Amino acid sequence: MEIVKTEAEERTFVQKLLDTSWPALHPIVGQLLGRGGQAVVYKLTFADGHSEALKVIDTSVYRDPARRKGANRRGRSEIQHHQQLTAKTETVVRLFDTASIPLSRERSQDAPMGFLLRMELLKPLDRKNLAALDPANREKAVLQIMRDVLEGLCQTEDAGIVHRDIKCGNILLRYDPATGQSRFVLSDFGLARPFHTRTDRSFFTVCGSSDHIAPEIIRRGKLIAGRSDIYSAGVMLFHLLFPQNDDYFDPALFRQKSADFPFSPEIKSLLFSLTEVSPASRPSPAVALIEVNRLLMQRDAEYFRCIRQQLL
Repeated sequence: MEIVKTEAEERTFVQKLLDTSWPALHPIVGQLLGRGGQAVVYKLTFADGHSEALKVIDTSVYRDPARRKGANRRGRSEIQHHQQLTAKTETVVRLFDTASIPLSRERSQDAPMGFLLRMELLKPLDRKNLAALDPANREKAVLQIMRDVLEGLCQTEDAGIVHRDIKCGNILLRYDPATGQSRFVLSDFGLARPFHTRTDRSFFTVCGSSDHIAPEIIRRGKLIAGRSDIYSAGVMLFHLLFPQNDDYFDPALFRQKSADFPFSPEIKSLLFSLTEVSPASRPSPAVALIEVNRLLMQRDAEYFRCIRQQLL
């Protein structure tokens, strides 16, 4: 059972945590941006006028000590992995500061805690914009999104981390008005874990979102380095190509019905390879990125010129 708070009670609670953690900055909790299974995200404003995103993990809502202990572990793990990635790469949402606040006098591992993560405020990936594009332009736009996502997965793999929840809802758009440059970045590291390549290691949990969960996790609770994230990225590719379709993606069924696939054979081949049942048959993030870059250079002359200039 969970303790249910009203929205007003939640806001009052979060504001108290903010006042305790960063009193000199005078932060004000604002608009509710999102609510997930383990956290709530708000818009945060400061006295100097700038805004950030604030992720709040409140483990006091769990009555069961074992659930509180697990939630505390996930909160600390998310902060650790996000800090590690922010220090190494620009392919994830930037983490500015964090706070971990005890919510009782207890000091045990299952004592209630509040975790605050201050991050850059970015726009979510909007699939509706893709639906308005014809197949050729949609294919190019989707490849550009996949390029950024795969670059992010390469960086997380280099850092020894598996995201475990790659989906459209966890991809954000960063735009720099000074340079006019934009890129999509990875967010939400609440399920992230260190990766391994051993097949005899089990996490004992099914993690991720519905059809995005890799088969090896569903069948055996096993996580195979970045190949499990690659499967999720492949399912995300399907949902980007068909933004108006929210049906559950079944790779076996899709293969049987893909004769009328309205996109190029190369994209179909990419989708098939990313969603192979066997992790060993899927490409690594680096190999998948090479293929996406190759397809982009075929379709975008300007992108090809930029890549060529970098190589020269």
